Amino acid sequence: MIKSLLQLPVYFGQLLEIVPLHIEGNQFIKDNKLWKGLFNLKWVLWLSIGFGLIISFLFISTFASWVGELFTGIVNGPSESSVMSLSSSMQFFSEGLHVNGGLKYLILIFAEVIIFHCVVNTINILSGNNRKPKFKDFIEAEKRMIKVSIMAWILEIISGIIVKIFFSIIGFSFLQGGVMLIIQFYFIGHLFLDNYNEQYGLTIKESFDVIKQHAGAAIGIGFVAYLLFVIPIVGIIVAPILGAVTGALYMYSHDVNRHLERQFELV
Repeated sequence: MIKSLLQLPVYFGQLLEIVPLHIEGNQFIKDNKLWKGLFNLKWVLWLSIGFGLIISFLFISTFASWVGELFTGIVNGPSESSVMSLSSSMQFFSEGLHVNGGLKYLILIFAEVIIFHCVVNTINILSGNNRKPKFKDFIEAEKRMIKVSIMAWILEIISGIIVKIFFSIIGFSFLQGGVMLIIQFYFIGHLFLDNYNEQYGLTIKESFDVIKQHAGAAIGIGFVAYLLFVIPIVGIIVAPILGAVTGALYMYSHDVNRHLERQFELV
């Protein structure tokens, strides 16, 4: 716990680095036309669009209700009630997304082939190699994404319970919603960074340990993904691609796992 607190400045620095790195990631995608290979995976795209449409409207509905409640409290109430309204609405927004937490993991499970494809090709371009996974590697990647998503969802729920208990004891309940959102950002970002670690043969446990050291980056990727999820259909396709590429750019530039041999044969 104390070690994690001492790492906060490091995590904050990672967060400040990773958020603008999405701009570079977007340019990287355009320059290298990473979407070309995805045309061979049309069933994945259509499946992602279907689930993305459902999830996007759930996010938009929750977000719109939250904004409405927030501004109603600020405009109509005195300063004290405005603070209470802010606290209440933050908790409302957080809990609304938390209820749909399983759905956001579900959509990333269906988008795993896209994420895996983008991570592999990004590392290929950065390293100058042409290592390609076989079909069975995509299947194994999907199995791993399901396992990691379930673990992340369970840990998110447990963390949420702990946060609620903690703030109910010490007070400052207006911070609860924000903390719960950060937790969700972290676990979403975790799924993207785990795909990078998978390329170098790390087990799920080893990957968890590595990502803890880059918690700020995970939070930043999750934050941007949340913003993109609000955009109907388009966001649910863009978020996996941009998150995968940005995560790979960050991890590669920080030499994470570069001492390890990649798992795919040179073809």
